[in-house]
Formats: sequence, C-alpha cells, structure tokens
Amino acid sequence: MKILLLLDKLVYDDKRATNELQLLQELAIETIVIHRLEAGKKEQETFMNFPLHRLFDTKLNQIKEFKARKKYVEELIQKFDFNVVWAHNEMQYHIAKEIKKRKPNIVLIYESRELFHAWPINYSSYSDTLLKVKTWLVRKYEVYREAKDNYLMDYLLTVCDSLAEVLVPYFNVKTKPIVIRNIPSRIHAIVKSSYLREKFNIPQENKILIFSGANVYPKTRNVEPVMDEIGNQPNKSLVILANNNVHRKAVEDYATAKQYNNIYFHDTVAMTELYSIIASADVGLVPTWNKKDLSYWYALDNKLFDYVLAEIPILATVQPEYQKIISQYKIGICINPDEKNAYLNGFDQVLANNYSEPLKAALEILNWDQEKLKLKDFLSSLRSQTK
Repeated sequence: MKILLLLDKLVYDDKRATNELQLLQELAIETIVIHRLEAGKKEQETFMNFPLHRLFDTKLNQIKEFKARKKYVEELIQKFDFNVVWAHNEMQYHIAKEIKKRKPNIVLIYESRELFHAWPINYSSYSDTLLKVKTWLVRKYEVYREAKDNYLMDYLLTVCDSLAEVLVPYFNVKTKPIVIRNIPSRIHAIVKSSYLREKFNIPQENKILIFSGANVYPKTRNVEPVMDEIGNQPNKSLVILANNNVHRKAVEDYATAKQYNNIYFHDTVAMTELYSIIASADVGLVPTWNKKDLSYWYALDNKLFDYVLAEIPILATVQPEYQKIISQYKIGICINPDEKNAYLNGFDQVLANNYSEPLKAALEILNWDQEKLKLKDFLSSLRSQTK
C-alpha cells in the first residue's frame, strides 16, 4: 500500500496529521506527504522519514484558478506512485476526486474534521458589503464542490459520532465511517507553573479560566457572553489564547469597549509549550453554544482533550459531544448558557470541586495511544485489500 497524503495545514502544525504519520511509520506504510509552499522552505525534504513535498501555492484555493488545480492533479499523477489518496479537507478532497477520475482503481479516503457544508462564515470580521457577498458566493460553490461526485469516495474518516451521523447520509457513504477522535499523545511531564499569573500580573487570589484555540471568532464561539459574565468579577480572570488576527482583534475590541480589566489575550504557541501554559490556568473553557451552526453544535473540540492532557477541569456548554466526555469521566461540568449567569456560576461550581483523580483516570483512556488502535485496525485491513 502506497499512500498520497494531501494536507491543508503545515504538517508540523497539525497534531492529528503528525499522530497519523507516526502510526503510518510504525506500520511501515509508504507515504508521500503533500502540502502548501512555505516561504524560505525547500520544496522537498524528509519529515518523520517520509518524503514531504511543498507543492500547492495560493492559486489552489482561488475559485477561478481551474487550470492551476488541473495542473496539480496531473502533476501528482505523473510524479508519484500511489494506490491510496488520503485527503484532509474540502479542497484536498476535490483534488483527490479529480485524481480518482483519472485513476479509478485507487482508494480514496476523505478525512472530514468538521461539517464543512454547515460551517458558518464569520461575517462580523468584514466591513465591506461586496466582500461579504463574494465570500458567501465562494462558500456556496465550495459546498457544492464538496458534495459533487461523492460516489468516488471509498472511506470516510471523521472526528466524532455526531459528525459521522450527519456525514454518512450527506455523502451517501456506502462503508461504515471510521471515527477517530482528535486526542493528543500523552505527555508525562506536564509542569504546573504560575506562567499566566506572571505574564499578565494576575493576582494570586484570582482563579484563571482559559480559552485555548487556533482561532477565536466574534459572535460565533460564544466568547462574548463569557466575557460579560466573567468581566470585572472579583478574584476571577479570563485568558484567551488564540492567533493574533482580524478575528481575535474584533473580540479584543469588544472587551476593550466593555472596559473589562481582567480579560487577557495570549498569542498561539508551539505545541511543545502549549500544555504547560494551559496547566498554569485553573479551568478550561469550551463555550461553543451555537445551535444554528451544526458544525459547531456537533463538534468535539481539540481544546477539550488539551485541557485533559494539562490536567485541568473543564467548563463547557451542554452539547452532545462535550456532555458525553465530561459526564462519563466526571472531569468538569456542562452548563446551559441560556440560563442567567450560567458561565459565572459554572466556573464557581467547578472551582468548588476537586477533579484531580478523575482527570488522572481519564488520561489513561483519553490519549492517542488508545485512540490510534481504531485507525491501526482500519489501515491494517486496507493494506490487506490493496495487495
């Protein structure tokens, strides 16, 4: 079995892809990794003993660049020997389908980490009306493109049962979906520190609630209601750790306009630093109370597992996937944000309990060494089919 792995993210910034590559390495499965070009980086190198090719440029994601995408398809077919193509997001799935049309005997795996067709556009970050309309039209086309020619898909991978239940009928998948939760590898040496207190000069008596994510979006991730309840509360602080971009600036502007003096913003960090930073908070926040956007409603956020790995309890909204994990392992509480002061009262409730032992017990199960066994079984079965 020879796999062509098409990634959207840069591989060393993608925990899930890195974990999958480690398993592919353990199973001695030939794999070629393809992702986008990077300034100052070689177009070809070796990553985890696999050939890594930086091939895709910005034209890949531009709707009008049909010729560029066709060129990529032809180049991948001509340059590489593979019998499995494994695509990690909507655009890569489009490329994979075009490859399979030309090489019908290959196996096509689509790894859908979200409900792309139900993913909201964060219009509040844009002020230009024409740009909003253009963004809406592009998204409509992308959704159409993802749903087109799904007879070409052989296997669907996704990240939780709720997404699988929606995606199977949506794509009309003929095979059973493979659900692999995005759980990080266990780290045995998480050091509890006072990093966040020292960085932001947070008083010792203040308890710290942390939101950790690649991005924080205005009026989408429900952080504004959290800020309104925690803002300027005595003995409480909120830290939002996310990329410093236009979306985060809108959230920062909201906090500034409200004159909240106990809310702090921290840039994203390397994965090697992330868990020790999270561990310097008291409670982890998962607030995506967004009933109208199914991609968020049914999500199982990576941050939930990051908090478990850092051994801090969780305050989450009462959504299907959050509730299953938190209730089963007794590692925090889920609240209904439609109730007055739900976040504030929930924060106090979490702080009033000791979750140390349940978190340690959860760590024994909620780690990649356990989760990868399902992927290992799938890949072993697939290898026997492709001989």
